[in-house]
Amino acid sequence: MLQDLSPLTWRDEMGFPRLMVFHPGITEAGFEGAMIYESPITPAESSTLEDRIARLQRSQSLPELHVTMTPRMPQEMSTCYNDIVGKVKLYGKMQMEKLGRGRIIDSFNIQLKARFSGLIPDDVKLELHRAYLSGLFINFFIIAEVEKWEWNVRVVSRRGDSLLIGYDGYHYWLIKAFDTTTVERAMAEEFSVKSR
Repeated sequence: MLQDLSPLTWRDEMGFPRLMVFHPGITEAGFEGAMIYESPITPAESSTLEDRIARLQRSQSLPELHVTMTPRMPQEMSTCYNDIVGKVKLYGKMQMEKLGRGRIIDSFNIQLKARFSGLIPDDVKLELHRAYLSGLFINFFIIAEVEKWEWNVRVVSRRGDSLLIGYDGYHYWLIKAFDTTTVERAMAEEFSVKSR
């Protein structure tokens, strides 16, 4: 059983997560901030002077950015990233203010995402399948290191060892620690001629 989720709060020199939680079936994880203005004006009225004034007023006062985290995680796990949610909101607000000067913004989106691109070894897939069939767990996660984060860029994460974690609704259980296999290495192993 994992006693401590504090490694999920480890940050790099830029304040971004050193470790990210991925779902075994979804290769992308991260944070997305979005803001969409909902106009009370119907499309038929969109060319009226009142509509233009309303849009201009909206551009002067920017609403708060709504941030979502992928994958969905239990609360005690997701709270390890509350500081990153705040960072996405702050950076998003700064970008909206920069873009909003003299412009009308109808929507805004900012992303901080990572992609788990290592191949999960067959023995780890087998352990995951066994854990799933046991019925003991309600969810599974992969915890992997992210080398470098960038705004609005999907960063590849396939560095170092990863952890396969099972969640039973109360506790997190280490199912298997593993080294990811890159696609290139897997192809080389699959198609290379082995000398005898």
